[in-house]
Amino acid sequence: MPASVVDILVVPNRGVRETDGDALSWYVENAVTMPNEVKVGNLRNWNLGKVMDACGPRGCNFNPIRQFGCYYAMVRAVPEDAHWERSDWDCTLKRTLAMSRLVHANPAGFHYCARVRRGSDDQVTSIEPQQVWGSAFGGDPSREWLRLAEWTEVGELLKRWPNSRARKVKRLLRAKWYREKYAQEKYREVRWPLLGCAIESLVGQWNGKKKPSAAFTDGLCELAIKCDSRLDSDAAKEAWRMRSYGAHGQDIPFPGRDAPVRDDELFRQVEQILGTALVKAIRDDRFASDFDGDH
Repeated sequence: MPASVVDILVVPNRGVRETDGDALSWYVENAVTMPNEVKVGNLRNWNLGKVMDACGPRGCNFNPIRQFGCYYAMVRAVPEDAHWERSDWDCTLKRTLAMSRLVHANPAGFHYCARVRRGSDDQVTSIEPQQVWGSAFGGDPSREWLRLAEWTEVGELLKRWPNSRARKVKRLLRAKWYREKYAQEKYREVRWPLLGCAIESLVGQWNGKKKPSAAFTDGLCELAIKCDSRLDSDAAKEAWRMRSYGAHGQDIPFPGRDAPVRDDELFRQVEQILGTALVKAIRDDRFASDFDGDH
């Protein structure tokens, strides 16, 4: 039995920099412990560079030099009775990452995820890559990481979640699932329909007697008001058009396109409304009750 075994998820820095040095310093100097015992921080004693190298691409006599580092990592200890063949066997890291996206949209994924074993001399004996589902995409293009205050909020939401009314409301659970699903999709043409599904999960029942387009646009505007956000009817109609454009195959990603088109401002605006609504529902049982009932 190794002296210690942990699952580590490293959040890489692919060149997007934040000019606020003070905001970046927290993950070097501190580690935040979530209610589920996941630690978030730089955690240098685990040699995150080695973890990234172990998870990176390589072949026979081919080991390219990594051109980037990381912001921070999420680390959890693996108990003796855990599933020893599968990383994040109970989805604790996955749930923590999904909750972080509700607080601040970010593209952190499981591309650099590994199970690390250390011996009694505290030296690393093995690093086993464990890609749960790979990379994620989208998020805030100006800041792809969370500040200390935001991770503190994530911790509060994780603590609140097990006993919240939101956990029992199917419409909220579906919206939360779609939110995490489109984070795994590279192309905007696929992300828009999934974002639309998340919104429809929340607002579909509010205007059930209207045509689908009107139910979506009126419901999205109503949801924005409930979340103290601004979204006019023209923007809501454009969101419906973008959702339908992708859903009906009118604009699909073509082979050979090297990079995804960045999410536009409207996408990020609707995404923020969705995240705010889900966070508010987790915090406030009365607000969560607005989404009671199935459809």
